[in-house]
Amino acid sequence: MDLERAGLLQVQLAQNTKDGSYFVVLLVHHIVFDHIALETLQHELRNILHGSIDELGNPVAYRNYIANIRRLENERDDQAFFTEMLSAVFHPTLPFGLGASQRRSSLSVHRADVPSALADSIREIGRRSNVTVATIFHAAWSLVVASSSNRKDIVFGTVLSGRLQAQSGSDSAVGLFINTLPLRVQLTDQTSIDWV
Repeated sequence: MDLERAGLLQVQLAQNTKDGSYFVVLLVHHIVFDHIALETLQHELRNILHGSIDELGNPVAYRNYIANIRRLENERDDQAFFTEMLSAVFHPTLPFGLGASQRRSSLSVHRADVPSALADSIREIGRRSNVTVATIFHAAWSLVVASSSNRKDIVFGTVLSGRLQAQSGSDSAVGLFINTLPLRVQLTDQTSIDWV
């Protein structure tokens, strides 16, 4: 999908030639929706297809979220916060010594599921430490980035849900509520639990 052109949400019909039924193909660019918005849209489409339009509820305007974010920006100075946080960072955090112009063809990707027992342990550590599971994963990723870049003062991007800052009804609003922010971590010689 071309970000320069409208139509970042498209619905196409595909007919099954065997029985005449139709499939609805929903194409959405990831810059438009987060997963909750996609689930909301799918739920609403199912209700419409099954004739349950009266169960749809009142839509929440995405512009209300934007207006609220702008109001919050006026109450606090986000630019000053990030300027101060990143003021002593003079070099990018580059894993494995790779620069933007260097070839990455020798790198490979490895994916693995977190076993259920380990996931339960991580949740328990979070409860005991009074932090979220996301905080634990940020800490773990910080160690990976620091080790692979051979630095103790690192910066990397993280994606956060902006729905927590939204007003009521955001749990069913359609729109992009994701915010990408820089996270600066300065590793110290603390224990892992103290550091988390």
